[in-house]
Amino acid sequence: MPADEINVSPRELMIVMNYLHSRSIYEFQIKVPWIARSALFVRLDADNATAHVRKLVEDRTIKKAHKMFDNPILTICLLMAGIVHPSNWDAVFSELTTIARRDATKGERPALITFDTVALIRRYYSVLNMELETAQLQGQLKGWGIKYLVVSGVVSELTKYDSKYRPSGLEKLSHKFNYWCDFMKFNNQLETKDRMFRMGAVEVKKMINSGTAVKVQSEQKDENIINAISDYSCQQQVDVLAISEDSDFISRCADLGITSFRFDIPKISSNWVTTSWRNVCQLLYATAVLMGAIRLEWENDHLDIYGIWLGKKDEHWNSENVQLVISDKDLAFSTRLLVNVNRGLNKSPF
Repeated sequence: MPADEINVSPRELMIVMNYLHSRSIYEFQIKVPWIARSALFVRLDADNATAHVRKLVEDRTIKKAHKMFDNPILTICLLMAGIVHPSNWDAVFSELTTIARRDATKGERPALITFDTVALIRRYYSVLNMELETAQLQGQLKGWGIKYLVVSGVVSELTKYDSKYRPSGLEKLSHKFNYWCDFMKFNNQLETKDRMFRMGAVEVKKMINSGTAVKVQSEQKDENIINAISDYSCQQQVDVLAISEDSDFISRCADLGITSFRFDIPKISSNWVTTSWRNVCQLLYATAVLMGAIRLEWENDHLDIYGIWLGKKDEHWNSENVQLVISDKDLAFSTRLLVNVNRGLNKSPF
């Protein structure tokens, strides 16, 4: 019987988590198309929405298998999901909670957060925003909230995605990595590095659509972007906190009196990392997109999740959709039903 193909958002991936939990399936492995071994292991707690994640292979194993991965790709997937944090994370988060309490009506100077190109590619806006929402719900974050500054030069740099897979190249991948992935589903979709830029462009759209962002014009390149940030700060009498992984960007910000924090990618061991189900859903999304696809395996069954597929369109990128390829008819029925209910509720005027 043909498998069902269902497009879902990271939030809707919670349906899969609940399905596994309801059947007392508390462990699964995550495979990627580029190596035969499983790359990640996930264990769900039986009595709460806590999970534990462990790397099963080193980043260099995937990099060695496929030359397109020149970054510590599994670690980046964990970063994008908020399961591990970069250096300086606690300092930045503490600063943000202080900024959120500033009261302009009492003469306190407003502050905005801005990200450079790589910081947006890493999805640091999404991860910070998720943790700020959690802090707010727990009563730890009070005040006027966080505002963001979007610089057009950064936005322009993020539009550099145009390299796509072609059938001839995909046939070669199918022969070289003959494990489980249907590489022909990647046809006419973005290649690895370009997918990273596209994810960064989605971060910008999410910021703007949140209603908490201000846009400022600049040309591309760090010097122009930083000058635009400095000019805006002076003209509007606001503070700007810049986040980057680039030491030169940080240094230039300091020269112009702009508060900045450098995030560094951490070194991750094979030890267990405790996280939430929500972050595991984000991990499935980020890993599926960066790797092209992933396979969840448990007991004698599996679920394939494609981050790119033939016919993936702009609306799928902007909604952060992945495609579930489901052979289990019970899971397919439950997923389709709950996704339709969820989207119906979101469209409700009540």
